[in-house]
Amino acid sequence: MKFFGGKTKFERPHANWVRPPGPIAPGMKIGLLGGSFNPAHEGHLQLARRALFQLRLDQVWLLVSPGNPLKPTAGMAPLGERLAGAQRIADGRRIIATDIERALHTRYTVDTLAALRRRFPKAC
Repeated sequence: MKFFGGKTKFERPHANWVRPPGPIAPGMKIGLLGGSFNPAHEGHLQLARRALFQLRLDQVWLLVSPGNPLKPTAGMAPLGERLAGAQRIADGRRIIATDIERALHTRYTVDTLAALRRRFPKAC
C-alpha cells in the first residue's frame, strides 16, 4: 500500500533522521536488549555484559521502550525516568541506554529492527 512520497504504510519516514545512541562504524556488532526497564536493575546489566562477552559484541544498546503494547500502562513510570534508570546502569561506552524507539516511532521488535537496518545498514 503506497502513500505520499512512495512510502508504504510500514515505512517510517523519520527513521533516516535518527542518530545512533553511540559511535558506530561499518562491521560493528551491536546487540539490542529491549524492555520496559521499569525499573532498570542489575539483571539487565548482567545480561548486557554476558551478551558482550559471549557474542563478542562491540556494543549493547538498552532499548528503553516508549510503551510496550503487550503490557498495561498502569504502574509504568514515565519514559524519561525509565531511560534515566537505564543510563545509570549503563557505562555509556559499550552498554548504551537509548530511547531510539521513540524517535523511530516503533513499538514492535520487527519494526525496530527494520528501521535500524535501514538507518544503519553497515552495522551488524
